[in-house]
This record gives sequence, structure tokens and C-alpha cells, in this order.
Amino acid sequence: MRSTSAIFRRELGAYFNTPLGYIVVACFLLTFGSFFFYVFDVLGGQVASMRSMFRISPLLLAVLTPLVTMPLLAEERRSGTIELLLTLPITEWQVILGKYLAAVVVLATAILLTFSYPLTLALLGDLDPGPVAGGYFGLLLLGAAYAALGLLCSSVASTQVVAALSALLVCIFAWIADKLAASLPGGIAGDLLRFVGFDHHFINLQRGVVDTRDLVYFASVIVVSLCLAVVVLRRQRLAN
Repeated sequence: MRSTSAIFRRELGAYFNTPLGYIVVACFLLTFGSFFFYVFDVLGGQVASMRSMFRISPLLLAVLTPLVTMPLLAEERRSGTIELLLTLPITEWQVILGKYLAAVVVLATAILLTFSYPLTLALLGDLDPGPVAGGYFGLLLLGAAYAALGLLCSSVASTQVVAALSALLVCIFAWIADKLAASLPGGIAGDLLRFVGFDHHFINLQRGVVDTRDLVYFASVIVVSLCLAVVVLRRQRLAN
């Protein structure tokens, strides 16, 4: 646990001791704010609702997350520090968990800082708190799942650019999978795409409905992705 905490602090410091962490948070806030005030004009609507914002936020996260996860292991590999890291008396799980938690904290910071927008909307209208709470809870789960996928991509990539592009493709596919299912004839393939689509599981949460099946799905994505990243890291340690 102490090793995981040390790696977590190291990675979190790397985000906020360099412009990367601030750029990521600022980009999310500016983009979210642009959609809130101008694209959807939420404040000018007849009904106080965050539904339109929660519909676009998963896509914003899918684009943002690769920027956060791309340096986690790819940069260690490019700079050669991965060999030094793997010689330390720590386990692969401690490395992966420490890096993963740091990425999740950055994403959670970006998400939670937008909470001022629904607060403003609540002051101006009759905003239902249930869907807002469910939507933010869903966004945090989405961010955690995207971060796990991004970390997995970073674990197999040789450079940050490759890690970012591969994570972007994976996260975008995870977001649109259920939409692709609508264009397919009914069958196993369509049902499978619908099930693996992140948006399919997020919709219930952003309505304020917490379904155990959705929680289990996101938890499974996170655990499987982290396990695969551990396997990749373990194989590299054995190869050295």
C-alpha cells in the first residue's frame, strides 16, 4: 500500500508540476462551458435540466482521457525509466494502481469543477437534483472506465502519441458501440455491441436510475483493463 501511495503521489505531482494537468482540466472546463452557455444555451432554456450536457459529456471525456493516460507507461518506456521502475521491490499491481488512481483524480477534478454550472442553473430554475447527482456519478464511472482503457493502451504503446491515438480510438468506440448496434440487423452481434457500449449503461445513470448491472459493467471494464495492463507489465519485467 505504501508503494502504491508513493507512485500515486509521484504521478499526481507529474501532472500538476507540469502544464499537462492544468491544460487537461482547463480544456474540459472551457469545452463544457461552451456547450453549456452557447451550443445548448442551457440557461436560456424553458426547463432547468442538465440532460443535454450529460448527453455530450461522455464524448468530451472520451477525447480528454487519452491526454491524461498517454504518458503513464508509454513515456516511462520511451525514456527508459521503465526498466528502473521494474527493478524496484514493488509489484506490477502497485505500479498500475498508483498510476491509475492518479489519472482518475485528474479526471475527477475536471468533472467536479463543472458542478458550478448545475448550481447556477438551480439558482435560476427548478432543477431536479436526482438526475444531476446520477449524471455526475455516471460521469465519474465513465472517467474511471476510460482511464483504465487508456492505461491499458499506454502499457502496450511505445510512444505517447501512439498511446493517445490508440486510447482515443478505443474510448470513442466504447462510446459509440451501442449506436453502431442500431444500424445492424437484430442478432447476437447487435446485442453484444449494445451491451458493451458505454453510453447504453450511462443513460440510466444520467436519468438518476442506479442499476446494479450498470455498476457491475463499469467495474468489470476497469478490473479487466487493469489486469491486462498488469499482465503486459509483468511480461516486460520477465523479459528484462
